Amino acid sequence: MQDVTAIVQLTRRRRTAEHGESTAREEARLSAMQAETQARAEARLRRVCEQAPVAMCVLRGPEHVYEVANSRYLEIVGHRPIIGLSVREAFPEIAGQGIYELLDDTYTSGQRCYAHERPITVARGPGGALEEVFYDFVYEPLLDADGAIEGITAVVTDATERVRARAVVEQAEAEHERLTALERAAGQRAEAAEALLRRVYQQAPVAIAVLRGSEHRFEVANPRYVELVGKQVTPGRSVRQVFPELGGQGIFGYERRDTGPELRAVLYYQAGG
Repeated sequence: MQDVTAIVQLTRRRRTAEHGESTAREEARLSAMQAETQARAEARLRRVCEQAPVAMCVLRGPEHVYEVANSRYLEIVGHRPIIGLSVREAFPEIAGQGIYELLDDTYTSGQRCYAHERPITVARGPGGALEEVFYDFVYEPLLDADGAIEGITAVVTDATERVRARAVVEQAEAEHERLTALERAAGQRAEAAEALLRRVYQQAPVAIAVLRGSEHRFEVANPRYVELVGKQVTPGRSVRQVFPELGGQGIFGYERRDTGPELRAVLYYQAGG
């Protein structure tokens, strides 16, 4: 009887051991499958990231550690070594500009974050000078198989040239508007000055006429001048047309610009003059 009991116990122990070994082998097989699946997923993620037509990177964990960054992204950041570093470690110069906070908020809230032409002061490469650049970017929460947030996918576009080109155009337009306003103001001042001069002509206590060009065409003739010559002086008509009777009296050929001697001239007055 004791022999039978011993045999039964031995059989049970053997079966338990065999079951344990089988379970261990199954667990090892499942673990290997999971590791292979994970490796394939990561390799696929790297391929997708590298082949993306935009700058793209993957950040892991609440510290936002760079896991993957494609060549376009590395070009934007000046090919500085970033893989394995957190964003804070890779870009300490952007502290206080709100970028860390946007990443933290995206990671904790699970909400996608957009930015359009976001200004950032950053060094383009290791040891480079700080400069203001502009980025369009999207921060997308990255979820694991259970739906928990495990990281962030960032898609970035360098908008610096676009912003700067628009600024040049806007500056040129503003300068054009400024010059146009100055020209308009100068024209208005010239018109006001001319209007003032005409009022002075019209109200002057002496006879005044303004002649233009080599044909001496009347531009302005004030009332006292019209009264003096006894004729209606029409702007645009020449002295010869208004005073044809002065021909041969030396008036038309008198071209000195200073006050000359008195000349005697015969004028014909209109009726009533």
